[in-house]
Amino acid sequence: MTDNCVPYRRADGLLTPGRRLGAGRRDCWVVPLELPPDDPCWFCRYLAGTAPYTILERDDITATLVTFEQRGQGHVLVIPIRHVNTVIDLAPQEQWAVMDAVARATRAIVGAFDPSGVAVWQNNGMPAHQTVPHVHVHVAGTLVSGGTEWGPVERLATSVTDQISARLQPHLPARADALLVRFSELSENDAG
Repeated sequence: MTDNCVPYRRADGLLTPGRRLGAGRRDCWVVPLELPPDDPCWFCRYLAGTAPYTILERDDITATLVTFEQRGQGHVLVIPIRHVNTVIDLAPQEQWAVMDAVARATRAIVGAFDPSGVAVWQNNGMPAHQTVPHVHVHVAGTLVSGGTEWGPVERLATSVTDQISARLQPHLPARADALLVRFSELSENDAG
């Protein structure tokens, strides 16, 4: 156990070091989140190419996936390449890269679908409706009727998500790689 961290008992009965956020320690957060099982991680399988999925774009840090479950116009998921369970577990460079990809995906959705609004959401822990234990940010243009669909939706074939990707691609802005490198350097200096 680490000092200043209170142990907690997980649902499976195992004793685990507690974690506390804001105590000046990066390895310490307050309340453990109840996470879905992560074996297998479907996002990691998609990234490894062992299961089919439409990837709008990918670099060394993030990937933007066109989801099978379209809850809005041009619904995509922005994920870090590294398997990370929640947003609080992202490294500083991943934080910057994920938000850059979210902003760029938003521009692509607006350019391709011209929605009245764009919804951006992210869930941490099963009580918050996280179903995949790999942090991901949803970005979707609002539906013509307004909002996004929260109930059951049709699972689309990869051929259909490939078409959505093709519609988004011409509107996807180029990455500001130099800016991300600079943010990464600042984050590394803060860590030291």
